[in-house]
Amino acid sequence: MRRRGLLAAAAIALTALGASLDGLTAAVTQVGPFALDRTDGGRLDALQLDGAPYVVVFGFMRCPDVCPTTLNDLALALKLLGRAGESLRAFFIDIDPERDDAGALKAFLASFDPRIVGLTGSPAEVAAAARAFGASARKAGLPDGGYTMEHSSGLFVVDANGLLVDRISPSDPPEAIAARLRRWIEGG
Repeated sequence: MRRRGLLAAAAIALTALGASLDGLTAAVTQVGPFALDRTDGGRLDALQLDGAPYVVVFGFMRCPDVCPTTLNDLALALKLLGRAGESLRAFFIDIDPERDDAGALKAFLASFDPRIVGLTGSPAEVAAAARAFGASARKAGLPDGGYTMEHSSGLFVVDANGLLVDRISPSDPPEAIAARLRRWIEGG
């Protein structure tokens, strides 16, 4: 019940502020349930994330451009936030668990920022996580018989109440990302 009231209040506040969620259908959305394995050990359930804001990037290790660029921009934004960003949790949900195992994912993410934690699981668990954020991910065949992944891009920002409050474009520069994240870290 408490979350429904918060959802309504947040929707009104976001509408009043003129905020938008690039490509999302509602002004604000409750993140649904999901559970994935952490590359730094253990399991993460969505309920464990309540109480502090966090940001999620969906992607895969073989992505030729958008995923690594978005991760790099997030890492730079985290540096720009300085101490203000210490309470922000950052996650990369790998949407290609059939090819990207947890060990390789952990090594891949080490190239960006140690605060960005990889999340993975079975294909069904990853699909449930994507649905929880209103994101999409699907295999797309290649002429050589292989495949790539088509997926929602950008940064999904969730507030301390578990509400998806912002979706930052992958084309935004690190300075703009940091400014938008700062707003949610400081309470919206």
